[in-house]
Amino acid sequence: MRYVARAAFALTALRLFAAASLAFAGETPPRILSVEPLRVGDLLACRVSTAHLPGETIAASMQSGLPSAVEMVLDVLDAKDRVVAGNRVTFRLAFDLWEETFRVEGAGEERDFATSGELETYLAALPRLPVAPISRLAPDARVRLRVGVLLHALAPKESDRLASWVSGEASAESRPDPVANEDGREVVVSLGKIIRYFFDEARGEESIAAVATSGWFSPKDLQ
Repeated sequence: MRYVARAAFALTALRLFAAASLAFAGETPPRILSVEPLRVGDLLACRVSTAHLPGETIAASMQSGLPSAVEMVLDVLDAKDRVVAGNRVTFRLAFDLWEETFRVEGAGEERDFATSGELETYLAALPRLPVAPISRLAPDARVRLRVGVLLHALAPKESDRLASWVSGEASAESRPDPVANEDGREVVVSLGKIIRYFFDEARGEESIAAVATSGWFSPKDLQ
């Protein structure tokens, strides 16, 4: 019975996730309005201004109870537009169904917001995002920052967590059930592998929803 309950929960989550993923195509895409490089101690960082985040699809996914994510892809480009350093910062977004509040985790902090409007305001002016140790760059190098946005209707780590929970792979009592194949021989079916397969198919390949670059600068000139 526990195995059946987990399977039913997984199918429900998959339906919600698939519906959310399909909706991305019909909404206003996010925009990056500005990228400003700065120095924070020994780090190269940046301020990023955005619009239309998190978007209707992610908002709907969150309010259904599924954690979502906005991922910032931060690259340092040299004078030949080659990536010489970079980082990824993921903002995990969740909605507390009991407290009816929005929570953001990422860039070293957790924030709670009472309304979706407050969440949108926060994402419109992202905090200082760490890019790379400034020591990795020559002081006189001519570089610029490129920032991309990835939208995840289901936060990247959540699908693996959900698959592990659904399959019960963490507990001895919920090992994969043996079933008989056409020849009457028993084979082992792992529900966790099935769930991971469908989540991977639904996520598909990563695609950048928005991208922008800063102006050219030299690390030694940053304040």
